[in-house]
Amino acid sequence: MIEDFDQQNTNEEQYEEAGQQTPQQFVAEEERKLSLRRMSVIGGIIFIAVFYFVWANYLNFGYLQVTGVAPFSVAIIDETTQECPSSPCNIKLKRGDKIVTIYKSGFETTSIETEVLLWTTVVIKPIFKLEPSVREVTEIPEGIVESQEVKYNFIYDKSHNNYAIVKANDPVSLSISYFGGKLQSPFILGSENAVLAFENEKNGKAFYINTITKERNSLKKTFDTAFRGNVSPNGRYFLIENSEKKLFVADQESFSTIKSSATLDNAFWTLKNTLILAYFQREKDSDGVITDKYIFDEYDPGEGVQRTLFTSNSMIGPLLPKNIKVNSTTNTVFFESGEKKYELIF
Repeated sequence: MIEDFDQQNTNEEQYEEAGQQTPQQFVAEEERKLSLRRMSVIGGIIFIAVFYFVWANYLNFGYLQVTGVAPFSVAIIDETTQECPSSPCNIKLKRGDKIVTIYKSGFETTSIETEVLLWTTVVIKPIFKLEPSVREVTEIPEGIVESQEVKYNFIYDKSHNNYAIVKANDPVSLSISYFGGKLQSPFILGSENAVLAFENEKNGKAFYINTITKERNSLKKTFDTAFRGNVSPNGRYFLIENSEKKLFVADQESFSTIKSSATLDNAFWTLKNTLILAYFQREKDSDGVITDKYIFDEYDPGEGVQRTLFTSNSMIGPLLPKNIKVNSTTNTVFFESGEKKYELIF
């Protein structure tokens, strides 16, 4: 046993003289390294878990600010619902794409898609539209929303040897826009803000002219000839009726078709520069059953959206609505049905 111990000491001395680890030292070092690696892995996992927890709960967020006439409620799908007694209403959310639904008593529900950015406040301003309702009234007040039409002429300007659009009764005939050639059968509608001019024939040219900036846009017509028209209160939109009694709205970008049976006589501008469309409709279902009804729609030319405000199956025949008008003070629709008077609030 003494010899073995001496031999072991001799071997250790030889490793030390050679600058090498003994097998025991090598095993101990490997066990230490393995232990350090294990600790590093465990530490990394703990760090990632802590970082994820802190990120998810304290760092990965932004704010959504909803501005409108309070009170209202805001719901974010799969996340939260918050009552907003005052405005603006700030909501802390995780960043990402959101579908936000805003509820307000007496108004239509509004849904908006938006993105909440990291450490940033995103502002949305919903437009609250009244839930349409009809009530009986005793009197229909005076006042209507009128078309803001201004008369224009298409003339030959001798001083410039060119054709031009000028305001009617302008003593100096100041040109709104010059044209390289004569417009054939020109049809012109205008306001203080804009002029719509087109050739009232098949494949005729059409133009929208901003009277302030003098910018002129060429429009593609969706009809051949126009019969008559009028202008919105803000002077930006033009309502056209063709010979087939179909309605079209023109703005600085294009003509759009109104999908209803309303005619120009039953289309009324509102102070919001939307159109009220009143019309009779007869439908036949798959079983051949015929249904008659009278409809009030609202068409928004800015959004290109048409919505139904009121439908009646009883206001038909001798009870068809008449004397329809939008009041310039209340911006609501008044009409008569039989001996009764009604107000449509929207």
